[in-house]
Amino acid sequence: MKGKTAPRDQRNLFKPLLSDFIDLNHELVLLSDKIEWDYFDSNFDQYYSSKGRPSMPVRLMVGCLLLKRIFNLGDETLANAWIRDPYMQYFCGEAHFQHEFPFDPSDFVHFRKRIGVKGIEKIFTYSCRLPLFSTVLNYKLFSFNKASWSSFRYASLQLRSFCFLYTIGLNPPGESCGLS
Repeated sequence: MKGKTAPRDQRNLFKPLLSDFIDLNHELVLLSDKIEWDYFDSNFDQYYSSKGRPSMPVRLMVGCLLLKRIFNLGDETLANAWIRDPYMQYFCGEAHFQHEFPFDPSDFVHFRKRIGVKGIEKIFTYSCRLPLFSTVLNYKLFSFNKASWSSFRYASLQLRSFCFLYTIGLNPPGESCGLS
């Protein structure tokens, strides 16, 4: 059964909404507002049963896969970064700040198997067509010291080369679908 994303405007007396204390002009906030998340929900409906325990929301899983690609992170390192960064949580559809990662990082493997190569191609075809997706990488996703600047340049170059190769019909060397 497909999981549902909680409404973003639902207030809680003890937890402030992320949108109340984050900078709404941050690059990840702007990018998340440009993405049509319903596109992924409707395209991935076919991979879910109507019975059983609900899975993680599609927006959360797709958002995490995109964040892994933007920041060049592994499954476990994304989980650690996601806990510390309210902008990553907002990007993935969370309404309130979370102190724990909502699922085990091994669930990425299950999600990638569930949607298959065609599903992953849909995610990256969509992301390569977003003008803001590549523009986000040109600005201040990191506080620029020398180490993070070189990491930023590497992630930016890797994503741009992937998008270029994908749009002309080639997969990057050593990658079958663009996700590890």
